[in-house]
Amino acid sequence: MSKNLQNGGRLKAFSYVVADKAAQYRAVMGAFVEAKTRFSLHMRPADILAAVEPDTLLEPLDEPSLAPLLEQLCEWGNLQAFQDTADVATVEEFYRPRFIYQLTAEGEGAERAIGVYWDIIHKPGELQAAALGDILAAA
Repeated sequence: MSKNLQNGGRLKAFSYVVADKAAQYRAVMGAFVEAKTRFSLHMRPADILAAVEPDTLLEPLDEPSLAPLLEQLCEWGNLQAFQDTADVATVEEFYRPRFIYQLTAEGEGAERAIGVYWDIIHKPGELQAAALGDILAAA
């Protein structure tokens, strides 16, 4: 079985959509997709917090509440964590776990698919007048 599948054949990369704190997960994933459009591949927690739109969240997001979200997104395969040794000045800072995060192909695919889904269901359902002629001709 693929490493991207959970029990029951469900894709793990979509787990954040129905999880508790789904709004927070979506905001974090949206920040990564947006950053990637600007060719920014890695994000630190401070970068993520700065990129998240506060009005999209049900509760405030800060660094302590962000850490478990990032960890879970890595477990589901949406993100990948790398040791962040930049700007380390002391041995203690080197050994303190700090990470930068990168969107995986599975994570990007899941977020883009969800974006397309939301775009489609929020489109107005009106029938274009030009399409009526096409429908009549096809009937």
